[in-house]
Amino acid sequence: MIEGKKINLRMVKEEEIPLFVSLANRMSDVGDFWPHWFIRESQQKERYHKDNFWADDSGKLHIVDKSDKLVGAIMYFQSFTHIDGSEIAYRILRPEDRGKGYMSEALALFVAYVFGIKPVNRFMLRIFPENMPSKKLAEKCGFKYEGTLRQAMFHNGRFMDIDLFGLMRQDWQKR
Repeated sequence: MIEGKKINLRMVKEEEIPLFVSLANRMSDVGDFWPHWFIRESQQKERYHKDNFWADDSGKLHIVDKSDKLVGAIMYFQSFTHIDGSEIAYRILRPEDRGKGYMSEALALFVAYVFGIKPVNRFMLRIFPENMPSKKLAEKCGFKYEGTLRQAMFHNGRFMDIDLFGLMRQDWQKR
């Protein structure tokens, strides 16, 4: 477990997979910036039994509050096979848990942990330009705006731009 002041990051527990799937699939709580696709409980359990969501090139940890209540998830993965770096995705599952500083702490802890154990040279975030809370979070955690991919993702019935933010290992070490 990685302990923070407000939250902890920990491995997924098998018994919470149904709750995670239920919360993640609640489309009314997804918000405007998370893809609207369903995840399957069977697929989550299969991945849990394969490697508990932690492999050489990817990993997912659950974000829990200090009472161990599931708050969200944070993960890294190889999104571009020809780029030396990994993408990070994150999500707070319930609207009432947003805006409490959980994700800024989770992202900072997660980046420090993965940079400490994996030979990752850079992390990337893909953020919709309209997602101001996520852009502020990225900058607060040391990520730099690197450019915009125009009409790169189909979301909510239209093609949308994606802003790319990056954090290099060397920049993180200087912080």
